[in-house]
Amino acid sequence: MAFTAITFLFVHEASAFEVPHWVQQKSPSFNSAPVLQKIMAPFHSLQSKMQTPNSRRLQGMMSDECVAACPSMKGFLEAMMEAKEGESTTLMCDHLEAVECMHKEKVCEVEGEDKGTEEEQQIGLDAFKCGCSCASEMEMLEDSKKMCASKDKVVTCLTANSVCAPIVKMLGGTRSADITCEMLDKKCEELGEKLGTCVGVQDWTTFGGDCSAAAVAGKLADHKDKCCPLLTKVMGCYNKDCVTLGWEQQEIMLANMKAGSEKTEEAKSVAGNYQWGLVCTDSGLPDSKDALMGRGKATADDASQAVPVLGMAAMLVAASF
Repeated sequence: MAFTAITFLFVHEASAFEVPHWVQQKSPSFNSAPVLQKIMAPFHSLQSKMQTPNSRRLQGMMSDECVAACPSMKGFLEAMMEAKEGESTTLMCDHLEAVECMHKEKVCEVEGEDKGTEEEQQIGLDAFKCGCSCASEMEMLEDSKKMCASKDKVVTCLTANSVCAPIVKMLGGTRSADITCEMLDKKCEELGEKLGTCVGVQDWTTFGGDCSAAAVAGKLADHKDKCCPLLTKVMGCYNKDCVTLGWEQQEIMLANMKAGSEKTEEAKSVAGNYQWGLVCTDSGLPDSKDALMGRGKATADDASQAVPVLGMAAMLVAASF
């Protein structure tokens, strides 16, 4: 999949300072979201071990203890012996019960092998099972353009197959796919890449420095006279829809983060978004989460179920599904 420690790529570096995380040089698409790596690593690890098992792993798989704990292993091993080159993925999908059992049973483990945490193991299995059910759809999703061209078909497959539910929940939902495609249509990434030049180095530095810090601290009003005119300049180079779409995606991803210090810090940054609408009233930007999510494009339920489809797809494409 083109998707990551959940810490979001909300903030992009621009020269020596950090610009506000909602003014991105790249749109918040799923090939750059950190949650992707969180899914990719265990997924690739599982696939690699199953596709090209070394002699020690084969011994573990073929041991009497493993076969006894996982009766379905016998048929899987027999199929492996007869499989032709390039059939490993299909073979594993046809024997998911054996793959899952072997991956979970300690008697099938190789001594000293790093299997990752239980969470990572489960993520790998969940992603693999989803890929088996929606393989053809994933092949179309190497980038956002391909995903958007086939969005309805992809989303239908992912939401119709219960095995994809854990990954769908982890990555977001149908609204996330919509956001990616809307930002693609509005050329948000292209506009973001030109912001530094369009706004000017000095203004851009101030906007991304003092003004951004003040917004996150909830003290933008103290810098209103300096920062609001800069916001107007930035908005003239960017696009209001790109801003609000980016904010919405951040709210969706934040809703899916687990409680902890990382989420607390990201929540502060996301809350700082609304300082711009609250203080710089002429901007027309939302001044609260309710105002953002109530603009006719999303609801709290959407956010809790939404699907960053591109990230999943890119991951599975990269894994030769």
